[in-house]
Amino acid sequence: MSDIEPLRAYAVLDGERLEELWAELDHLRTDCERERMRLAACGVVAMSDTPESAKQARDMHPDYRSASCDDVARRVDECMRLRELVREAMELPVITASWRMLAEKALSNQPSKEPL
Repeated sequence: MSDIEPLRAYAVLDGERLEELWAELDHLRTDCERERMRLAACGVVAMSDTPESAKQARDMHPDYRSASCDDVARRVDECMRLRELVREAMELPVITASWRMLAEKALSNQPSKEPL
């Protein structure tokens, strides 16, 4: 028996209420699908790691944009800025070997076992 079978039994008793219940069910299904797509959009934005891929990932239908997706986009931007700063720091002649090693790990996306 599906989740909506109890609704069918109730709705048969009141034909007018049946239409209301089916309309509400359609509305809830639409909302659920939109939220599923918003979640997928967050994942796509989170996986972008270059300005070009970030721009492409953020080009979406307005229905799929959410506050959470915008939060993820800001975090991705921050990570890209930090990676660029690390690359610039590695070019400095005064960088120590240990800092260079940490920077290389950061750029390779390998987790560091040493505390910072």
